[in-house]
Amino acid sequence: MLNDMRSDHVEVLQPVFRAKTKAALLGLLAVERVPFYTDGQWSKVFRQGGPLEWYNLPLGYDPLSDTPDSSRWLINLGTREEFVEEAAEKARAHALVTYQFMLQTVPTFAVDGPPDQSSPASPEGGT
Repeated sequence: MLNDMRSDHVEVLQPVFRAKTKAALLGLLAVERVPFYTDGQWSKVFRQGGPLEWYNLPLGYDPLSDTPDSSRWLINLGTREEFVEEAAEKARAHALVTYQFMLQTVPTFAVDGPPDQSSPASPEGGT
């Protein structure tokens, strides 16, 4: 995951390449890395015309380290089943938080009177 310096949201990381090993991705960074240069208004660190030209160095990247901190920019997708399971768990957790938020913030409507604005919705649920 790297950030494209041309993006309106340069702080957002996006997938750039994938490989079977971490070593292969670190090798790509090493091969494409060049001494710092300026290209118009852009300060660049990857080979001009190369696949990484418009990307910034990843946060925590240290080419002199045997074990660079890659926790923010290298993602292990795992197997398809692991990826789907993790995504489903995240979606479930988000849905539960949203449900709890709705229960606590949306007023309960009583059929025999106006909506009760003084107390949060009951935890029993409802529509």
